[in-house]
Amino acid sequence: MNDMAGDGTTTAIILAREMIKTGMLAVTFGANPVLVKKGMEMTVKVLKKNSFPVKGKDDIKAVASISAGNDEFVGNLIAETIEKIGSDGVISLESSSTSDTSVIIEEGMKERSLVEFDKAKVLVAVVKCPGFGDRKKALLQDIALMTGADFLSGDFGLTLGSVTSDQLGIARKVTITNNAALSRKLSERIAKLSGGVAVIKVGAHTETELEDRKLRIEDAKNATCCHDEGIVPGGGATYIHLLEQISSIKNSMEDENEKIGADIVAKGLMEQLWWRTGYNAMTGRYEDLLNAGVIDPCRVSRCALQSAVSIAGIVLTTQAVLVEKIKKPRPAVPYVPGITP
Repeated sequence: MNDMAGDGTTTAIILAREMIKTGMLAVTFGANPVLVKKGMEMTVKVLKKNSFPVKGKDDIKAVASISAGNDEFVGNLIAETIEKIGSDGVISLESSSTSDTSVIIEEGMKERSLVEFDKAKVLVAVVKCPGFGDRKKALLQDIALMTGADFLSGDFGLTLGSVTSDQLGIARKVTITNNAALSRKLSERIAKLSGGVAVIKVGAHTETELEDRKLRIEDAKNATCCHDEGIVPGGGATYIHLLEQISSIKNSMEDENEKIGADIVAKGLMEQLWWRTGYNAMTGRYEDLLNAGVIDPCRVSRCALQSAVSIAGIVLTTQAVLVEKIKKPRPAVPYVPGITP
């Protein structure tokens, strides 16, 4: 979930649990698990069609605030940062040496790492470049351009045996990650080269507060990266109102087992309400969630539902599933009859 949308993991788990429970019951009574899974997957595709475009800073602020636990400070911080660097910019987090949280706009590439070298004249790193084919070559060319180095490629007749010090580049800071990273979108490459990079210096009074704030800002940052698919009503209203469209989805299906899959997705949804209406926990009223700023990125909602369907589908089409046995924690004090509660 975090790789696809950056948020929504808990939602995916809750949805998957209900779908597995209902799906297992259907399979027990003779439903075809493969066709049931197909029907569930067809239902997910409808969600993206019901999204609304992101209109500006206010929508970004609302998404970030909700993802950060209704923290308006974080919402403002993310919205202002994106306004400065653009929607395709890159945002990274660092711990501040003070209790204040600030934003620094930097030029050049910024990668999270486990190995760092500052102001290195010559640096050789044994790393695997992410990407494949032309995308991999394009990323290496970007790095060479940023550092002022020559891109050594057999296509240009350049080899390591003929390299001179004049062909090496200089970097103020190089970071190397141990994660098997995939290459980003072309727009992110452009943002890195054009200087659309922001560093949020997160400050707090204690270490515990710092970690909590960094997690909130990270969730908010990830949620706002999904703007390309638009926004949908938050507070779980999106899933509730999908029930209105289950009937039309089922009408497009020919097989009865596929229709059962659509019913499994619909299981557990509440009574029908208007598409944008839902319960706002902050005000204690039922209202237009879009106008109230209670919104979620469409990609987060879609990926949560899509992941839940995927997990449930795997369980339904698998003959056996292994689970870890829960071990009861040992009591802190020995049990004494009549004394220990």
